[in-house]
Amino acid sequence: MEKALKSAKLSCGDIDYINAHGTATVKNDEMEALAINRVFGNNTPLSSSKHLTGHTLGAAGAIEAGICWLLLKDSGQHMLPYNVIKEGSDLADIKIIKQAFKPALKYCLSNSFAFGGNNASLILGVNVD
Repeated sequence: MEKALKSAKLSCGDIDYINAHGTATVKNDEMEALAINRVFGNNTPLSSSKHLTGHTLGAAGAIEAGICWLLLKDSGQHMLPYNVIKEGSDLADIKIIKQAFKPALKYCLSNSFAFGGNNASLILGVNVD
């Protein structure tokens, strides 16, 4: 995530939405949330789509980047709520989207993690020129 921000010449405050890898498994989600919190604090809204689609393995990154693209392209789209976090979880202070809402986004970050430590964070943004 830090390398993606540096490559895009952006700061963590520029990111309006994070599409987490979010496998809807407790330990994976906790570890990712801790990493997100370390980089972004608890100010950037995040959710994931895997609890709705299942894990599509090799297609997951493309699907999630597509979701970010749709959110950036049409501000009439609703952000996906992520309602799989249990009360009392270690994730309580993370800004997880719990209800759908229409965002005004300029930049999204999408995380894709794979077995063996193959991790990527992609930043997508609207054309502001």
